[in-house]
Amino acid sequence: MELGLLKWMSSKILVYWWFLFLLNMIIHPVFQMKVDQPMLIKGIAYLSIVTYVIFALFDLWFVYVFPQALMFPLLLYSYLKRADAVSKCFIGFLLGFTMSGIDGVMGVLFEEDVFSSHIANSFFLFAYFCLFVFFLKKLKLLDLIRRFWAYMIVLLVFDVYIVFNFNLMMLECECFLEDSSGLIFEYTYNVFVILVLSFSLLNYLYNDTKRELFLFLAIASIAFSEMVQVVVLFSAQNTDALVTPYLLLLGVGYYFLYKYTYS
Repeated sequence: MELGLLKWMSSKILVYWWFLFLLNMIIHPVFQMKVDQPMLIKGIAYLSIVTYVIFALFDLWFVYVFPQALMFPLLLYSYLKRADAVSKCFIGFLLGFTMSGIDGVMGVLFEEDVFSSHIANSFFLFAYFCLFVFFLKKLKLLDLIRRFWAYMIVLLVFDVYIVFNFNLMMLECECFLEDSSGLIFEYTYNVFVILVLSFSLLNYLYNDTKRELFLFLAIASIAFSEMVQVVVLFSAQNTDALVTPYLLLLGVGYYFLYKYTYS
């Protein structure tokens, strides 16, 4: 009991320190009239990523949502400011994760879910759907098939194998015995995650630029974290040791996503 109280108090102190540090970073340059806006955004973004990783490593799950929630508004701002031609679909992807981050923060602050689980998960599904459409619009499918048909066959086999095994795992979960709509939602969600992962690779192979490599590494990290989460949630075995790798993969994904939006 005392250990749990000590952990709670230490996490609160870390949160307060983090917000005070951010406020100092923002307010001090303003009063000095030496605001370098790109450097300021870059500093806050890197600080958020490092803080998130530290909180994840120390299993402070109820406070890592704060830097996580800050990341996507920063990513959206960087994308809108630096991209030559913005995509509404990519904006939708960032907005979906932003809404999910806000939901997570509200849940921690008020100690109850603001949205139902289906609505909260719908933010992620909306984000992945927008990202999937984003890739489809960037690629010329006929030319893609002509140049990379062998890769596409391998990816198709990989996708079917992963989705099939995830379905077997979910069917063994008792929570879906009387909730067929939840099973359909999870199935759809997993399909979009796998599709986004595959098309992010095809997008990199097709365009072959450093910026698209950043995007592929970001999506790969986030997608693999989603796969780990499925194993954690629906596997019958004890998978508590996978929680930290899941969170760290997300942190890596946020870093490369920032590199993409900032480049």
